[in-house]
Order: sequence, then C-alpha cells, then structure tokens
Amino acid sequence: MATRFESLDLVDRSLFGIRIHGAFGRGDRQRLLDFASRCLEKDKTRLIFECGDLDSLGGGGAAVLADLQGQLVERGGEAVFVGAGEVIQRFLAKKFDELPLRFFDDLDGAAAALSPGATSSAARVAAATEEPEETTEDASDAGGGGSLDQLLDDVDGDAAEPDAHTRRAADLVTAAYVSVDDTLLAAGPEGNPAVLGEALAVLLDSHDLAAETVYFGAQGDQYVSGDGTLRLPVEGGIAETLLRTKRPLTLLDVEEGGLWDEESQVLEDLQPDLIMPLFRGVALEGVAFLYHSGEDREYGLCEVFALELLQRILSDAGREPATPTDPEQRPVTVPAPASGNANLLNAKLELSRGLQDAQDEPHFWQVFISRLRLAAEVTSLIYLDTEDPDGKPFLAGEIRRDPGDADLRSERITTFFRTLERPVEIANMPASFQAVRDSLLERGLQWIVGLRADDQVHLGMVALGLKWRGQQGEPSDEIHEFMEITGEALLRLREGQCRADMSLELLEILLVGEDRADHEPDRVTQETAAAVRLLSRELGLPPDQERDLVLGALLRNHGQDQPAIDDLTADRLTGDDWERFRAHPDAGLARVSDLNAPAAVRDAVRHHHERFDGRGFPLGLKARDIPLVARLVAVAQLYAQHQVRGGPAKALAAVHQEAGESLDPDLVDIFAKSLQRTEPVPVPA
Repeated sequence: MATRFESLDLVDRSLFGIRIHGAFGRGDRQRLLDFASRCLEKDKTRLIFECGDLDSLGGGGAAVLADLQGQLVERGGEAVFVGAGEVIQRFLAKKFDELPLRFFDDLDGAAAALSPGATSSAARVAAATEEPEETTEDASDAGGGGSLDQLLDDVDGDAAEPDAHTRRAADLVTAAYVSVDDTLLAAGPEGNPAVLGEALAVLLDSHDLAAETVYFGAQGDQYVSGDGTLRLPVEGGIAETLLRTKRPLTLLDVEEGGLWDEESQVLEDLQPDLIMPLFRGVALEGVAFLYHSGEDREYGLCEVFALELLQRILSDAGREPATPTDPEQRPVTVPAPASGNANLLNAKLELSRGLQDAQDEPHFWQVFISRLRLAAEVTSLIYLDTEDPDGKPFLAGEIRRDPGDADLRSERITTFFRTLERPVEIANMPASFQAVRDSLLERGLQWIVGLRADDQVHLGMVALGLKWRGQQGEPSDEIHEFMEITGEALLRLREGQCRADMSLELLEILLVGEDRADHEPDRVTQETAAAVRLLSRELGLPPDQERDLVLGALLRNHGQDQPAIDDLTADRLTGDDWERFRAHPDAGLARVSDLNAPAAVRDAVRHHHERFDGRGFPLGLKARDIPLVARLVAVAQLYAQHQVRGGPAKALAAVHQEAGESLDPDLVDIFAKSLQRTEPVPVPA
C-alpha cells in the first residue's frame, strides 16, 4: 500500500502529531522533506510520529527524519516515535547516531514525555485525504495542531510535479517509447550499459512493469549504477543469489547475513520492490532494481512471469552465436513474424512511424534496424555522412567487431556514392574500387546505397548486410523503398535539430546579451551554458537532452528580481533581501511551468540551489535526491562564477573544494577531467 499521512489532533496544542500508514518509498521522501521544512518554518519543534501502521521506512526516510531531529534539537525541541516496529527502529537507529531517539508504545506516553503537564493525549485522527474541518487561518496558526493539509497548504500546489518514480533513468527528459526490439538491440554484443539501462527502464515503464528502474551494469569487479554513484561487488551476496536463482527476487529473498556492507547500504537507500538479473550467457551482465507502478507495491505472479520471459529474451539476445555440432541443436532466436508481402508493408509503415520519434542520429539508426526486423534482419550496417569530413560513421552488427580499413572518404569513392540512384550489390562495384569492395564483403556487407532526400539532397552512404525473412520481391526494389523513407526522415530530423539549435542560440543571445561597447553581457550565464555543454558531451547526452540542459542553465534565475546577486554574494544578504533571494527558485518554476517547459528545465530552475550535503534550498534535497540536471547546473554555475572573477585555475580549485559539500563529487571529477582534456587548466596547490 502507498504511504498515507494523517494528522493527529492532540489535546496539548503545543505538540504536532502525524500518523504514517503503508510502505515508505522513494517517491515519499519529497513529501516528508516538505513536511519537515514546513514544521521548522512554523516553529513546530515538538513532534510525534505514530508509526504503528508503517510497514517499511528505509534509509532514505530515516535520513530525512534524522536531519529533522538534528534541527529540532538545535531549537530545543524533539521528535519521538510511537508504535514503531523492530525494522523501523533499526533503520532509525542507524541514521540517528548520537541524536536523541525515543520510542513509545502509545500516544499518551509520548505526549507526557514531550509535555509533562498533559494528562491525556486523547488523539483524534483527521485523514489527509478527507475534507479538512473548516478552520480559520488565525485559529490554525495559534493552535498549532491543524491537519497536514493545513500545515502544507503551500506545498500541495506541487502535487502534480513528477516524483522520483515518474522520472526516467536518464533523469533529464522523458524518452520516446522503446519496443522489445529496441531493447534487444541495446542488449546486443558489447552493448553499452547506459544505453541498455535506459532502454530497459523505458520498456518496463511503457508496459506498466516498473515505474522506475535503476540499472547497474558490469564494470570490472563491480556493478555500477547509470549515474556512477552506487556500486555493488560482483562477488557479493546479491550477485551470488541472482546467479544461483536466475530469477527476479524480492528483498525477502536476499539473505541479509550474506551481504557486504556496501550492498546493505544500497538496499537501504534504494528499497526496491524487485531485483531483476540480466545475463549474457551464464555471466551476470547487470542488475536492475525495479519499483512497482501501481499503489500495491507487491509484484503479482503474472508480472513476475512477464519479467522472467523478458530476462530470458535479453539474455539470449546477448549470447554469442554458436555453430551447432549436433543436428538437433539450434541457437535460440527471437521468434520471427510470418513471412510474406504483409511483412514488407508492415515494416515500411513501422519504419515511417518509428523514425519520427528518433531523438538523435544514433537513435535514428537503432530505430531503423529494429523496425526493419519485421522484414529482414540487419546483420551489419555502416552509415557515413560523406558531406561531413569530421563525422564518425555509425556502425551496427558484425561490422562493430572489425570496422576494417576501407577508405570510404576518398574523393573518388565519395563521387561514386553521389551517383548512385539505386541500391547496388557490393559484389558488383566497379573493379577500380576492388580494395573497398573486398573489405566490405569480408565484413558481411552486401548492398551499398546512396542516401538521398527530395531527390536532390545527398545525405551520405549506407552499406547493409541483410537476412530476409521469407520470400520477397526484387531485393533492390525493396531496399530502395526502405531507403527513400529513411532519407526523408533523416532530413526532417536534421532540420528539426537545426531549428531547435537556432532557437536556443537566439534565446541565449536575448538572455546573455551581445558584447558591445554600450552593453556588458551576462558573462556568468554565458560561461555556465558553456560549462553545461561541456559536461553534457562528456556524459554522452543526446542533442535533445543537451538542449534541455542548456535551456535550464540559461533560465535558472528566471524568477530572480535581484540580477546582481549570486551564490558568492548571497551570504551577505539579510532579512527581506535574503527571503526574496531564497524564493526565486519557486518563482522561476511557476514561470517556466506556465510555458510548459520540459521537466529538465523545471528541475534546473527549481533545484539549482540545492546542496549535495542537504543544506540547500528550497527543499533541502540531499545527494541523489537532487535531480541530475540540477546537480549538473550547480557544478557549471559555480565554475562560471569563479571563472569570471578569478580565471579558470581558481574556478577549478573552487569546484574541487566544494565536491561533496555543495556539489556532487562524481560530477566534479567528470567535469575536471573533461576540462583538462579540452582546455588544460593548472590547479593551484
């Protein structure tokens, strides 16, 4: 059951009580953080948490309560707990450390401990989901015991904002729908763990099998999460159990006594509803932590069965093809659809639809391969934009193992590609191109096509190796029709990307300003955008995500009416000036929300002043609870502020100094390495 919060109407109006029902999940952390923040703002320092109906809490919730307890103690207050079970007490004890931690069997005992003069708590429950009793604002503030809805009156407006369960693994934008075929492609030979994790997350979400997926891919002697912040040992208890059972597991299936300390910490932090293994042959390739999409956190038998089938399909897809020695032995393959002209028509329709959703050119060709599977398996593919001398070829299938040394950029071969009006069998290429021809044939390529759009725009060259499914007409005719669809779609993608880039450049000019004699541009915003671009490319984000990230950096202070104030001068603010500065993230969020800005932009605007150590604002989010885009913008912004004032060396030193304090230390390392690689900066001793 999802978590529900209910207020307790206590006789002693100096106390505030809350009852928590259900199982505490990652998505509930934000509401608890909001609750803690409002308690402190309204000076409610003596709290009672009734936990008798709370099934689980986890390390994330316990950490929020521990942070709240520390702030309450500083103000002479305390939070106590009633009816907490053994597991809840254990989680709290780990996080509270030397902080006061008192447990009581009933509300009367807790109330007496916090207010010795009280004779009885006579607690009454007012459910937060019910209509609150009519109470005037003055009475609510004076009494101090109003309902949770009344206490969080200005927080409830954020209820529609996506919580942690609705974010994709990329943590920046919502990805397009990914089919099983797309996921199979990502899981192929030498698949990128980040690509596989993203494809798996979107696939499971698309089919309501998981609201959120945290994927750990194998890297050396560890399994590492997509953002690099969490790690599991390959010889630990979780991996050992998954290798033994070879099926999805609940937390009850994992023996706590056999876990390493870092494994226990990961489970405590994540509290997944299911752990799903992914195999490559007999090797454990990755571990996916899943969160159920419905209110009931338990996975049903049908859902677990579907996940087991998907697990086997992905495992078989990643297995090296074998040459059977036994006539009865056959390699496991994904079932192919029935053959016939219907397959060709369906493949063309699906290709036309699917390519419209491509996010960038690598994704474009992945979609091309997956949609073409309805008619033919693409065993090998090269795409080369011969008009871009610096462009890297896209490789897929067998060609990735041995790209070869064929010279596809010489003037002669490029001219030949431009003259191709129809697909040509590579075996029939002119003898003058024998070296190129032989190199391509050795790598399983059969056809070569000049890619065009509008019969005039030349977009490069495609070489294909195909295994057709069943009978078809003249292969060159079918390939020609497929490539006509592909060329038009690629041109539309590039035109759309150019329009988006131009719009972003125009917006940057408007926000930053031009460097003229009569105008000083906003150098900090300019350098923040440049640093964000550098970070984005180092992380390998696609163009759409990079644009959203840069847009978030440009609009981060959209709600601020004090343009001369930044992080380096805000500490000197007092009184109303400080309150106005502290409110600008929420003001900016309201403005960009009215514009239907992407989630990444909203996250950057609202959360770029959160701190990795949890001492930021407006919500006091900590570590990985801060959206990734906001953590990226924070690194870029601090570097830019110091760079404008003192130069690159001092800026880089300042960023290193804040690693683990205000900034994500992993992102600081990534940024520093990318900066040194592109523009080496001496770091002062």
